[in-house]
Amino acid sequence: MSSPWFAPALVLSALSGWLAAVFFGHVPWLGELTALLQSAFLQALRMIIAPLIFFSLLHGVMQLRESGGMGRLGLVTVVYYLLTSAVAITLGLAIVFWLHPWTAYPPLDTLPDLELALIDPQAGSLSQLLQNLVASLLTNPFTALAETNILGILLSALLFGLAAAHTLPADSKWPALIGDLNAVIFRVARWIISLLPIGLFAIAFQMTGAIQVETLYSLGYFAAVVVGAT
Repeated sequence: MSSPWFAPALVLSALSGWLAAVFFGHVPWLGELTALLQSAFLQALRMIIAPLIFFSLLHGVMQLRESGGMGRLGLVTVVYYLLTSAVAITLGLAIVFWLHPWTAYPPLDTLPDLELALIDPQAGSLSQLLQNLVASLLTNPFTALAETNILGILLSALLFGLAAAHTLPADSKWPALIGDLNAVIFRVARWIISLLPIGLFAIAFQMTGAIQVETLYSLGYFAAVVVGAT
């Protein structure tokens, strides 16, 4: 991934998947193979993303104690995280409600394995939306991990990290254990990301037959909104 050839390999794999679908899309076994590869890669990403976020943030918060920063620095870190998260959420919601880029042609329909839910169209009001947001934040941490609830994972890791940093004795083995777990999860994540060219080839192959011009327009519009917001 740190190789300068990784990014060109991604472009080449996507182009190869598109070309393979154009010329050999009618071959049954190739379609079944790429569908299997796509599903396996996306499921692997879903498998690792929740523990990766949880343990990396938990480890980072617990390291504040080792650096002697659990006082003012810890408070500043928490406040900074909450403020930046609030700004990001507010900006994202404002842009989404104003532009709603996926309304006409939802691009994520072409990847059913993701099973993503963006904003509930039945929310009805800002109050209901805020209630749903609070419910996502204040949830069982195991449920948040199982459902890949990013907001719930972030808040749970932050709270448990602060509690552990304030509660555990100085000679506790838990910080080292969390650090080791974090290193192991990062290694697994690197293995999965190293397979990205294969996964991208399969995704490009599968999407070539299903995607339409309107979907490409919607994807471009969505990408422009994301880049503009950032």
